[in-house]
Amino acid sequence: MAEFADTWWLQGHRSGMKPDPDKGKFYLNVEVGSRQDWPGTALELDWDIGTYSKELGEYIGELSVSHRSSERHVPTVPGKTGNSDISDFIVAHVDLHDMEITKTKVCRATREKFGIGNDKFYQLWDELVDESKLVSGGKRAVDEGGVKKQREVWGINRKQSVSGNQSSQPVRNRSRTSRRDYSEADPGPDKGTGPDRDPRRGRGVVRSTVKPRRGVDQ
Repeated sequence: MAEFADTWWLQGHRSGMKPDPDKGKFYLNVEVGSRQDWPGTALELDWDIGTYSKELGEYIGELSVSHRSSERHVPTVPGKTGNSDISDFIVAHVDLHDMEITKTKVCRATREKFGIGNDKFYQLWDELVDESKLVSGGKRAVDEGGVKKQREVWGINRKQSVSGNQSSQPVRNRSRTSRRDYSEADPGPDKGTGPDRDPRRGRGVVRSTVKPRRGVDQ
């Protein structure tokens, strides 16, 4: 029963890639899930099972398969998707193909997933570039239909400074400075080092002022 499956996978034909049964070429999306301590994965599979022979009634040739990582599929509800969801997808998609993907390919994938137009995509893309979340990697040779062409590729800005830390240096742990620490030279709100204070540490010495009750064993 599906409800008690320990591990499972889902597969379907990849959008935008037309299979060719006569030549034995198929392009699939596969998602693997598990109830174990593993979040699962998503893959793009390219199958080549040879050419179909009508005389023999079977496929002949070598069997081969190639795979690569892909995004996990997240169902979207029409009319419920916000700009932040689309922007997050753009960043994740670029990160998956860091410095290997063009803006055009990212636009195509985003339109297919969310059903938005070019204007909407370029608006969100420009915002991500202005926020320094996406950076250009210059022009590189990119495979387009089996032909290498020089195209501008994009990636994630991994040197982006931490918010509020303009120096781009690691943020120090402020847990110590956010509270009054009387172990320092400052004696704290109780100024002075009277007889009830330990001058070596600047801390007040706790002295009990509770008098014992009569008839109670001490």
